[in-house]
Amino acid sequence: MRWLSLLAFLSAASVAAAQNAALRRECTTAEKCTARGVQYYKGDGVPKDPAKSAVFYRFGCDEGDVRGCYNLADLYASGTGVKSDNAKAIELFGKACDKAFYEGCGRLALFYRDAIGVTRDERKAVELFQKGCDSRSMFSCRSLGWMHQEGRGTTRDAAKAASYYDTACKGGDDWGCGSLGHLHENGEGVKRDAAKARELYGIACKAGHATFCDSLKKMGR
Repeated sequence: MRWLSLLAFLSAASVAAAQNAALRRECTTAEKCTARGVQYYKGDGVPKDPAKSAVFYRFGCDEGDVRGCYNLADLYASGTGVKSDNAKAIELFGKACDKAFYEGCGRLALFYRDAIGVTRDERKAVELFQKGCDSRSMFSCRSLGWMHQEGRGTTRDAAKAASYYDTACKGGDDWGCGSLGHLHENGEGVKRDAAKARELYGIACKAGHATFCDSLKKMGR
């Protein structure tokens, strides 16, 4: 019976290897493999298939395309197309961050901020958000603003929070706009300015963030 189990395992592994080899022929470079993964993830010209997307991201990552590493990490973090695996997500986001794909720094920071698969380390989270923000990751700038606003991993500083939210907002992060609006509404770190708060809440609301739509309603349009 043990031999039968071993043969079944080897047979399944052989089939999987053959399938992967066939898929690998669909792309000629690491970057094209990652792009192919995006197509399968979105269902763009091919049937939507997150599992195949993961295979192509892995091809891209293993062959040197850091975006493939980042995208694969995102799948492991969400459990989309692959079994959820925080350790692999952390490893791959870290790889992306180290190789100058700075969105990875901000995503990695979340694991340390929220103690997901690692010991909580808010100072490390701030360092990672800072690294991402310094390299124009608007998600990282907005998140860094929140850390300063709440005094998490750093000294509470509403003025710095406002500065980072402003950077994020101007860089196209709508949630950053709404967060800055909150500070203007309450005069935290910036001059109280109801008109500015409404304007910023409006940007976030139009982007679909219900929290800031509620804030706008409470202020009265």
